[in-house]
Amino acid sequence: HHLADTLPHDFAAASVESVQRNDDEDGYVLQMSHHQPPVHARRVVCALGFPGRPNIPPVFQELSKASPVHDGCIFHTSHCNKLEHISEGDKVLVLGGGLSAAQAALMAVKKGAAKTMLCSRRLLTTRHFDVPLEWVNPRKHRKSRFDFYNLEANEKLDWIKNVRRGGSI
Repeated sequence: HHLADTLPHDFAAASVESVQRNDDEDGYVLQMSHHQPPVHARRVVCALGFPGRPNIPPVFQELSKASPVHDGCIFHTSHCNKLEHISEGDKVLVLGGGLSAAQAALMAVKKGAAKTMLCSRRLLTTRHFDVPLEWVNPRKHRKSRFDFYNLEANEKLDWIKNVRRGGSI
């Protein structure tokens, strides 16, 4: 199911092409792909990739070398404690389309952000589980687990990425 079917919102398929510091607004200007207008935000939260090592987009890597939290621009949800840098009145951009991104966006709203934007390269989807239902079906889960555990280590990671098809909310 697509979240777009049940939750009113604007969707623009885009990714961040560049980011510059905007001292006039004490924040950042992010240039977006596909001729989308630039996004201005005081705080940027990256909630990308599956759990584990943080996935930092190339456009942010130069900024992130100095610190995982750069001038209040939060680079990854794993580097922050309840988004402590977000304050009432902030404009917040959350990058990602999975559960961590949704939770970060909701937390920004609860902390009083003036505007919270969620940017995802694909439509947001809802699923009960991020793995196929066979894995939680008591009649079929043994075969699925057997097949998975008989894969080589590198094949397991590829299998997980393929079956998850990105995060869901």
